[in-house]
Amino acid sequence: ALQAEKNYATMHIGRTIDQRQLQLCSSEGQLTRLLRSKVFSLGTPLNVDDYFFNEKLTKGPLAKPVRQDVLLEEKKALDEDHLLFESESYAVFLFHALDAPNWIQEIGRLRALSDRLSGKQSNQPHRLNELDLYHEHLVVWSTEEKRIVASCRIGDGKRVYATHGKSGLSLERVFRLNPAFDGLLKQSIDVACFCIDYGLSKDNLLLTSIWDGITTILRERPYLIYLSSISPLMIVEDNNRVSKAIETFVSDRRDDQLASYIEIKNQKQDVDMDSMLKVEEGQKTASLTSRAIDFPAPDQIVHAIQQHAKVLSVIADKTHSNEIKALLWMAVQDLPE
Repeated sequence: ALQAEKNYATMHIGRTIDQRQLQLCSSEGQLTRLLRSKVFSLGTPLNVDDYFFNEKLTKGPLAKPVRQDVLLEEKKALDEDHLLFESESYAVFLFHALDAPNWIQEIGRLRALSDRLSGKQSNQPHRLNELDLYHEHLVVWSTEEKRIVASCRIGDGKRVYATHGKSGLSLERVFRLNPAFDGLLKQSIDVACFCIDYGLSKDNLLLTSIWDGITTILRERPYLIYLSSISPLMIVEDNNRVSKAIETFVSDRRDDQLASYIEIKNQKQDVDMDSMLKVEEGQKTASLTSRAIDFPAPDQIVHAIQQHAKVLSVIADKTHSNEIKALLWMAVQDLPE
């Protein structure tokens, strides 16, 4: 038929999937997502294996930076369709992995670098996972230094549900989600995987640029009325125990109705609050700092989150030196304008 109409088609043939990769797929659903992602990535520089199997297979030294000329070449296309705005020193973009695969590789490298610099256990050249294929990436580019200086991953609940169902949500990796929660999740934006250049982590203009990007998304998508994020708690420890301050922080912000919609999948991540509170007489305890959540944001944003966010769960992140993290949930209307 193509010959009769004198039309031409380009055919891309991918590499075979070896048996080891098939065995690494945890479910038929993940295998289906792998096959679909491989089809969509044909003819692009995107290596799907980096996302699906990075955490299980890849170990080694930090990857080399992506060449600046390669990043600049992809930036030309991003300038056309994915630029949210430019500020004094930064340009802020929103895109998917397929739009700029080399940028995502560099983001994965920067995440792994950030882990190393902050003392977290890391033996990966890049830190990427399957969700980086499905979710959008908010990225801040330094117009002066011509490099990526910050990024975070954006999960639009409505869009993720439409393309990948509940399994595409970042919360689903940690929690069993009750169907009663579905309606709220479809109205929520999940912000995760913040990565800030280590030398610019206190740069208020940079932090403001990130959150201006998030609020721009929220203005353009009024159906997103909730914000969720899993954030580390900032704990000052005088011993190996976690203090009653965490229990107080959680109880003051607990929403039992919403908390009943989720259940931690891995019991090793469950935080036993009772054991934390059994501090022997005379022992010093840990405490939370005045800025209780380790959230990369301007002070007014952090203050609003600490004032208005609900805590649905607390987990121990074994991969990051037993960090204690809180699942935060808040109404978008409570964010400062």
